[in-house]
Order: sequence, then C-alpha cells, then structure tokens
Amino acid sequence: MKLRSIIQWIRNIDDPLSLSVIAKAAHDRYVQIINNPLHQSQALSVGDIVSFSLSDGKMIRGIIEGWGRKNLKVLAENGTIYRVPRAFVKKETTTPVKARLRPITQVEKVLPLVLSESERLLGDSGLSLPVRYKRQVWSTHFRPNRHIQYGERCLAYQLTPIRATDNVGANLRRFKLPADIPGRLAMLVCHEVSHAIAYKRYGPNIAPHGRQFFLVLSELVDSEFTEIRAKFRQLLS
Repeated sequence: MKLRSIIQWIRNIDDPLSLSVIAKAAHDRYVQIINNPLHQSQALSVGDIVSFSLSDGKMIRGIIEGWGRKNLKVLAENGTIYRVPRAFVKKETTTPVKARLRPITQVEKVLPLVLSESERLLGDSGLSLPVRYKRQVWSTHFRPNRHIQYGERCLAYQLTPIRATDNVGANLRRFKLPADIPGRLAMLVCHEVSHAIAYKRYGPNIAPHGRQFFLVLSELVDSEFTEIRAKFRQLLS
C-alpha cells in the first residue's frame, strides 16, 4: 500500500483507541529501523567502501560512486554498477576494494571533442556561451543567452549504425554529406552552434529552422564540417 493511501486510510479512522494502536506500532517500527545496524546513519560519502547482500544471499563489496534520493551508486569489485537502497548497505573498515575500472562508453569517448569543438566554433564567432552535457536525456538544444546542451541519449543515437532520421540525418541529406558516425557527430555540433550564431546575427524573432538558420549552417558546413568529421574519425578509429 502506498503512503498516500495509508494516510487517507488513517484519516478515515474515528476510533481513538485504534489510532493509538497505529501510532504505537509506527513508533515501534521506527525504533526497530533505527537500532538495526544496516539502517543506521553511517555518514556515507563518495569513495567509502560498503557491502550489501543480493537477493540470493551473495555478499558484494564496492565503492560508492554517487547517490540519489533513495539509492547509492556502488561500483563493485567485479566492475558491475549497482544501485542499492541506502538502508541495505553497510560501511566497511576493512581492506580497500580493488574495483575494476568501468569501461568508458562511446558517448564518454566522444563527449570531450563534442564540447571542445562547440566551444571553438562559438569562440571563433565571438560568442561566449556555456556548453554542457546532461545524462539520461535526449534533449539537445540551444537556449538563447543561456547555453548549448547535448543530451546523452541524442549522442548515443548518433553512435548507432541505423539510418539517422532526426534533424542531423535530414541535414546530412540536405547537403549531400557522408552519413557515417563521424559525419553525424560533426553535423550535430554544426547544427547546435548554428542556432547560437543565427540568434546573434539575426535576432530572436527568426524561425528555429528557418532561412537564416540554414544560411549559417551552410557556412559552417563549407568551412568546418570536413575538419570536424576528420577529428571524430581519428578519435573513433
């Protein structure tokens, strides 16, 4: 039963004795949780060594890499990433964990070049604009006077062998350019930077993918696309 449903159920109880019994049971359960070593506040932080048990009883040791509202992100000794409820981990004070390094994903491999090339093109155009990356989202966009953002899922999509059906693929077909992975990444960079340059050059009232935008994109394609594509080809080779 969800907490909201429980609260609604309690509100409908009129018997004071029943409410007293419920309150005592809730208090006893709270004390039980607090006194359980696995549930005690352990002042955990990134880099701490912890252990926890899987559903089959197997004990796992690892290092805390991060945390969310409910779960800890734990890198185990075998290199596996686990997301474990905080209450289920126990802080260890024994020998350090020798965790295997997690393999670098293709997105993480190309990301530094995506960001640096975007910043270079912006700088060459006299623009000072943050370029950022956001995990677990598709949203790749230009926000006027704020930033250019690349989403993890959008970058991952450009790294797939399937035919591109997004704006990147449409632009590659429009300019009759190679639609391989390096070409898609190069076009993605040119596309997002073109939004920023067009906004600066023509003002805020232009259409997002209108004539002014494609004039700028055409300029970047002529002057920058081949060089940027070559950089990605070298990186991925």
